[in-house]
Amino acid sequence: GKAGGKGQEHLREICDWVHGFATSPGSQRQLSFQRAVVPLLRVVTHKDFVGSTLSEVNIVYATMHGCDGFEEQLIKCLQDITRTKRVADGNSAYQTEEEW
Repeated sequence: GKAGGKGQEHLREICDWVHGFATSPGSQRQLSFQRAVVPLLRVVTHKDFVGSTLSEVNIVYATMHGCDGFEEQLIKCLQDITRTKRVADGNSAYQTEEEW
């Protein structure tokens, strides 16, 4: 999308949950890191996305980088998944670890 477009708005919504996403969400006020952020990471690290020369790529990275605390929370959640060796978010309606 373009700067200020719907895609950037949705990206900001995810980033704005920075202190509300967790690897084992325990309340309605938390967002599953595995459901929201991991798919986003898949997109922004895909070779076709990274190798793109489109200006939209810069908009995505700038939006993510501009969200206070997003990168720190992202690292914390990735460390939590690595430490616990558990990818599933504890929600039975979600994928099992084997499906990852």
